[in-house]
Amino acid sequence: MTSQDDAGGGSSDRYNLADELLLLQDEPYIIPQETAVEDMNASEQISTLDTAIDAITNSPDNIATPEIYDLIRSYLKHFANLCPNACNKLLDVIASGMSNALDEAQRELDGDDPNAYSSHAETLERYAFLLQSLVSVAEKYSGARADNRGLAAAIVAARGGRRGAGAKSAAAKSGSAKADAWAWSNSIPAVLTLMSKAARVRSERMWTVSAARDSFISGCLLRPALLLQENESYLKVQAIKLGIFKVICQAVKAHGQAFSTQTSIMQSLQYYEHLAEPMAELLAVMRLEFDYERLGEEVLREVAAKNFGAMDTKSPRSFGRFLVRMAELSPHSVLKQISLLQKHLDSESYPMRNALIETLGLLIKELALTDDSLNADGNNGGNGDETMANESHGSAEARKKQIETFFDLLIERFLDLNSYVRSKLITVCSRLLDLPTKFPKQRTEITDMVVRHLQDKSSGVRKNAIALLTKLILTHPFGMLHGGELSLQEWQKRFDIVSKELEQTEGSLNLPGEHSVDQDGESEADDEEMDDDNEDDQGGDEQNGDDTVTQDEDDDDEDASPARSRKSKVKKEIAKPKAKKGRRSAVDLQALAAAQAEMEPVDAEKVMRLRLTKRYYADAIAFITQLETAMPNLTLLLASTNKAEVLESMEFFRVAYEYKLSGAAAGVEWQKSNVTVRFGRIMEDVLDGRLHVPLNGLTKEAGDRPAFCHIAAYSLIREVLSGFVVHYIGTKQHKI
Repeated sequence: MTSQDDAGGGSSDRYNLADELLLLQDEPYIIPQETAVEDMNASEQISTLDTAIDAITNSPDNIATPEIYDLIRSYLKHFANLCPNACNKLLDVIASGMSNALDEAQRELDGDDPNAYSSHAETLERYAFLLQSLVSVAEKYSGARADNRGLAAAIVAARGGRRGAGAKSAAAKSGSAKADAWAWSNSIPAVLTLMSKAARVRSERMWTVSAARDSFISGCLLRPALLLQENESYLKVQAIKLGIFKVICQAVKAHGQAFSTQTSIMQSLQYYEHLAEPMAELLAVMRLEFDYERLGEEVLREVAAKNFGAMDTKSPRSFGRFLVRMAELSPHSVLKQISLLQKHLDSESYPMRNALIETLGLLIKELALTDDSLNADGNNGGNGDETMANESHGSAEARKKQIETFFDLLIERFLDLNSYVRSKLITVCSRLLDLPTKFPKQRTEITDMVVRHLQDKSSGVRKNAIALLTKLILTHPFGMLHGGELSLQEWQKRFDIVSKELEQTEGSLNLPGEHSVDQDGESEADDEEMDDDNEDDQGGDEQNGDDTVTQDEDDDDEDASPARSRKSKVKKEIAKPKAKKGRRSAVDLQALAAAQAEMEPVDAEKVMRLRLTKRYYADAIAFITQLETAMPNLTLLLASTNKAEVLESMEFFRVAYEYKLSGAAAGVEWQKSNVTVRFGRIMEDVLDGRLHVPLNGLTKEAGDRPAFCHIAAYSLIREVLSGFVVHYIGTKQHKI
């Protein structure tokens, strides 16, 4: 017998699994006592296989017999020629024999003989080799046609089980069909369960040599699991997906396969787009159920070290989806590596910039919700340990700083060169506004940037900016005291009243008063800094926007690097004249502290309440002023030729009118006299009664009483369907 025969048959030397796996890659694969399975019919295949089944049923150790082992290998080699029944029997004999061998090994592990457990190594290696060979050939030869037949059978069953003559003849011939008719996918969960059982062996006691251990775990268990996950349809079946995850996690946790798994994950993200989110789910399962977080952190570090070119489109999308899913499932792992990952904000690939923006939004959400839950626990916890309170306070401060840092990174992206990135950023900001935490400082900055982007050259960015302004109104934090309406005159009256009351109270208590500081010019240092920025930008080009809003094309360079000229753009944006904000109150803190020390508690509480109320009113006035500066641009966008912009603008003015924003009157008046219906979707909304425009003074009898009128009438509909541009002035309340 040759050396190759010795390795294959294992009759003279000890069975070497590593050599057997290498020989399996040879073509042709030589089997010493090979059976001519391809010359057998279906009945002969089953009867010959029954001899191996009987032998292994008597004892799973009989797999070491050369005749039995070579017979099963012959069936695997000629798997494409097997009938479906033979495929089922082949799987049953391998699975049942391996399961029984694992049970016997487990009984030896619980016994007194320390060497008895390792004596089962060769038997388990033979079964593991046969199992991984079965997975490989089944994936190769049993596939689409079997799945299609299974789907057809399910459809027939759903229709009541009636089949035509063709179906009956096909069923009659199923006994003579080949392996591609075998429904392999139905057997995968059971195979994965067996592999998970095999992964529970004590490999350090079973094999003293690490190479033999790796051959069993990596070559025969981990590799087939990784092969199965390459099929996208398998991952849609929960039992198969979780079975794959369990085998991989066991190999990493108990058998030191972290490095090979990390390499496999990176290759999967690089070459298989459908594995982006499942790989994040795998790492989450490993962290939650197997308490192994290190692998996820190592993968994130490797992702952070990658560079993506502007021309690479497939790979960045896959890695980006992986990062977003990781931020959803394992935010703490991403937080640990965010300092490395944030370099992708300057990536030349805009999908990676999009992914980092969405990741930062998810991290802000996680930090904010964690802070809220700790605050709730603290309110209900009573008097706790002082040290724990200090630690909680410190962690809360750290989270607050992280949130501010992440918001700074997001707001900087408003100046990204790519319109898709700007649009994604506005969408992320809109989601953050739904959180219980209001982020007052960041809301002000976001509102400023969104108002500017109403003049963005991309229609998609403009549409999202309008929607975000509407969301800012709906989620504003100024509804606790007075119901949430945003009438500037009312808020100004309240501000004047509380300012006067505060001034009188401070005067009676001899407290140092406040002096107003204009926020547009707080200090000479700010003015000098702006002057320096203006000098730096004197050589820059300026763009003049058109007053008329038209259907524009997004001519951004999608692959342009954001690092290019970003600093100069930031300076230009800062140097632009801002809308006038409210006046901020300043006070001598040392003098105030000394005076408050001499005050009665009741007086101190009253002064503090008045100061906070005044600041609350000032912030509300500043917010309303920001919104009203956007009204002229929004009125122009009502005439846009872009359907989405018109709908969002109409929705904004509807919300603004309900919140009594005085600047909404201009948009309402424009709609009263110049609403132009150009799109079928707008007409559908009209017919459904969803769009209403507030009209004042429809008739002399109506006076100044507001009325809500449908923007529709049968004559209007006929004109729209005829393609005419319709101008209307409501003269009475139309009804359809």
